[in-house]
Amino acid sequence: MAPILNLSPDCIDKPTRLDLATVEAMMLWPDDKAKRDEAEESSVMQEMQSQFRKGNLPECFIRSLADSALDTRPPAQIQEAAKKRFVQGVAVGRIIRNAITLRDIAPDQAAIGRSVEHVSEILWPEWPLSPKTINNKVLPRFRPVAHFWAVYVDEYIEGRKTFPCRVRDLSMFLATAEAYRQIGETIRTPRAPSTVLKPGEAVQIPNAVLCHLRKVTVEFKQEAAH
Repeated sequence: MAPILNLSPDCIDKPTRLDLATVEAMMLWPDDKAKRDEAEESSVMQEMQSQFRKGNLPECFIRSLADSALDTRPPAQIQEAAKKRFVQGVAVGRIIRNAITLRDIAPDQAAIGRSVEHVSEILWPEWPLSPKTINNKVLPRFRPVAHFWAVYVDEYIEGRKTFPCRVRDLSMFLATAEAYRQIGETIRTPRAPSTVLKPGEAVQIPNAVLCHLRKVTVEFKQEAAH
């Protein structure tokens, strides 16, 4: 059974930085729960420290904050460890986005194999990911969260580079990811033996959240030339 994001319906109208951290952690570490937990704990600590500096925490939390900080890896260390994952996630997001948005208007570019080669060429040599590595390791690892990464690529193209999105935009981010998931699980690129995304494999948005999301349409957005 596919994992379900730990989000409450409040994230629709009252999203928080911690809601965003839940999505971030799943996108970066879909195959490693320990890493997800560590990243989320670090985000909680950052938020508590921010609230403490603003004077918004009662005194009873101060000692707990200090004790917890000793057991939490610094955010900078976690961010450094996540760099490689971020690049791999973006790569998969571009591949899946192309497969879905280009299928009807540029079928040759939509083919997964062609996109894999193109992404490999763009990343080389700074991030040496061969087509074989992408196909055998990166795609299988990130395919369950590829719909979220596809939305991030859309956001980046539009000039919104905050990962994965701005807090206030979380609802639209989730709604667009759901649209990508639904389409990806029903279409095939030319000559492909299976659908772009495998039904039942993608990380799910909780039904209590899903029922409140607006319906959106995935549209093609042209990337700038590289």
